[in-house]
Amino acid sequence: MKLITFLAVFGNCSNKIPLIPRFCLFSLFTASLLGFNSAVDAREFQDIEKIRQAAKIFLEEKQVAADKVNTEITIGQIDPRMRLAKCSSEIEAFLPQTSRRTGKTTVGIRCGGPITWKIFVSAKITQYQEVWVLNRNVASGELISQSDLTKSRVEILNVRKIPMTDLNQIINASPRRTMRAGATIFQDSVCLVCRGDKVTVTAKNDFLSINVEGVALSNAVLGEVAQVRNSSSRKTFGATVVGKNQLNVTIAGSN
Repeated sequence: MKLITFLAVFGNCSNKIPLIPRFCLFSLFTASLLGFNSAVDAREFQDIEKIRQAAKIFLEEKQVAADKVNTEITIGQIDPRMRLAKCSSEIEAFLPQTSRRTGKTTVGIRCGGPITWKIFVSAKITQYQEVWVLNRNVASGELISQSDLTKSRVEILNVRKIPMTDLNQIINASPRRTMRAGATIFQDSVCLVCRGDKVTVTAKNDFLSINVEGVALSNAVLGEVAQVRNSSSRKTFGATVVGKNQLNVTIAGSN
């Protein structure tokens, strides 16, 4: 507005009357002293990298990683041409309601004032887990040995089933079907109790514990119930798998 006024007042300085140019020169000098300057002082802008750092720290604090799970957080780039007024207070990060806690997500960053602004930054939260994979082809019914296994780091989002992480529960287990080299060992990939195997069932309560020999009638993994036929009585019952060819069953009398 000042610049427009200045041009309106002094726009006739092209007049060829000798006194006029002198007046114009004096007026330009006076206008400069009064602050009518076309040069604008550079404003301070918010550091883009500090915005990205705030988003990353916020997401890191939100993560509660379980044992053996590694989390990597990648913050998306912000257009360097963006100019946000420098926030005089601490910038605040927040999670929009539609944001996800894993995979591709969005973090909000805002300035509370006196000049307020808000920006949304893209991010990716990648969680990895170490799993056991086969380093050779193993046929159904063949026992898996420790030399057949290799640890591999995989992205959890790409794992649709529950991997077996306890090496002791994998060794001497058998694939339910032929597995190729590179295959991840999941809980339903192998059977700790396989159909036709001779098994030992521990029947117990708070006061008594006895072992019963039997034959597995179904495949099962850790925590699953397998059908077992008692080798002596020929009766069939269900028992919970607790280890390789080891099952438990609770009998009446427990508190």
